[in-house]
Amino acid sequence: MRWWMLLSILDQEVSRLQTIAANPILVNAVIEQNNENLNLPETQQRDAIWRGSDAQTPLKSTMLSNPSSQYLKQLITHQGRLYSEAFTTDNQGANVGTYPDIRLLAGR
Repeated sequence: MRWWMLLSILDQEVSRLQTIAANPILVNAVIEQNNENLNLPETQQRDAIWRGSDAQTPLKSTMLSNPSSQYLKQLITHQGRLYSEAFTTDNQGANVGTYPDIRLLAGR
């Protein structure tokens, strides 16, 4: 494959991902969580709860059922095998939306 062909493919994919990232469902979810002004200890506590349990905790249940996670689920399940996971994060790196529960991928 020639370098310019690869560049064209990458340009198309970047454009596609920019369109996905600009979706109002994702943007509004990130803005909403950023407005919570979580500090680092709160972010770390959420992350520890998320990673520390295989069970469906209230945090996981809320996260996986929120509109941004549902949008990501639809995106992943309807786009074929291009991606196996998707997630968005806030300005502190905390998950806002995710599909699937990343811990489930380890069992594949």
